[in-house]
Formats: sequence, structure tokens, C-alpha cells
Amino acid sequence: MTLAAGEHTNDDVSKVLPHLASALDVPRTAVRYQPDPDSERRGELVIVPEDMLRYVVEWEGPSNAGASIADPLVIGRYDDGAPLVLWLPGDPETKRNSTHVLIAGGTGSGKGDTALNLLTEIMSRRDVIVWFSDPRRSRTSDRCGQEWTGG
Repeated sequence: MTLAAGEHTNDDVSKVLPHLASALDVPRTAVRYQPDPDSERRGELVIVPEDMLRYVVEWEGPSNAGASIADPLVIGRYDDGAPLVLWLPGDPETKRNSTHVLIAGGTGSGKGDTALNLLTEIMSRRDVIVWFSDPRRSRTSDRCGQEWTGG
């Protein structure tokens, strides 16, 4: 959205978000405003009338099996139902940096399933090699150079 020049600022929008949520009868978290970092009068207003994350939705499987790893990966859905898209390799033409992924969260939050879904999405592409390491499962540390596996 673009505000009237000299009349309103991004701060004005942020102050009215609770009132907008009340008018729409949605939770306060359903109304968000992301100011444009290059402008004091432009930003993106997002209203999520139904929280799509409230319900468990099974992953649909690889989004583009057989395609290139340079094509976007669909790894889930946002709370408004829009696809959550990820590009891993960089693209010098569009000046997009390569993407690194960290999956973190508490016990039972779905890190393992998320990692497996992402790995399956990646492995479904034709031009990819995956190196996988789990340092907690295999530790080498004793003086004799013998491998020690322990917890």
C-alpha cells in the first residue's frame, strides 16, 4: 500500500492494526504490516482471515520432480495458504544469493519431518548431489584413532 505523501507514515499504519483486526473480527496476529525499508509511506498489508497453520496439513510431496535444483522448491504453505517457495542456488543475473537452511526448534516441533520433506524435495531434482552428516550420531575422539559411537 502507498500512503498519502506528507499525511501519514508507516508508524500510523502500525498503530491502527489492532483496530483493523477488531473491525474484521480476526485475531491481532492475523493483521500484519511490513514497511518498505526504502520508504516511510509504502509497505505491505497482509490480512489472514483464517489461520491455515491451525490445522495439520500433510506435505503434498515433491513439487517438481525431475526439474533442475535451480527451479524453486515448494516446501510448505504460509499461514495464508500461499506456497512457501525456496531457491537454493544463487543466480547472478537476478543477483540472488545462494540459500542456506537451518531447521531449529524444540522437541516435538517437527524438525525431523521438515528435514526429510526438504531432503525429498531436493533429491527429486535431476542435477543435485546431497552430502548428509549428523555429528551427534558419530563422534571420533579417542587417542588411538578408533571410532567411538556414543551418546
